[in-house]
Amino acid sequence: TVFKGSDVALGAERFAHNQPVGAVWKAGANVTFSSDVVSMPEAYRANPFLGIQMGATRQDPKLGKNTPVFGQKSDRVSVKDMVKGYTINNAKQMAMQNEIGSIEVGKSADFVVIPSDIFTVDVYEISKIKPTAVYFQGKKQELK
Repeated sequence: TVFKGSDVALGAERFAHNQPVGAVWKAGANVTFSSDVVSMPEAYRANPFLGIQMGATRQDPKLGKNTPVFGQKSDRVSVKDMVKGYTINNAKQMAMQNEIGSIEVGKSADFVVIPSDIFTVDVYEISKIKPTAVYFQGKKQELK
């Protein structure tokens, strides 16, 4: 996420290389994603679909397709790798990859059902995806 004044606070050189996720991923790190949003005005940014779109485009969806790319275009991460960063890679980071993080026999059945294929939908539409069902430990959860 780019905050107003980040370029001034960091300076042009550091700002241009801020959050080099693609380079870190290519170097073999176990890259994970989440949100640390704590305020209601920014709560929408906790949406993992927003994070996936932003990681794949390095652009803020609120600003449109033609907004400048944040950082380096080479630091874009594929949608497939962004999904891994929100799922199995987080499980690995917590040393829980044998219990959660992917759909496999013997693991907790934690998953969402979405109305479109995240891997084929236009990358600029990913942030608009809304789950139609959520399952936790194999049980359907109430959507509010």
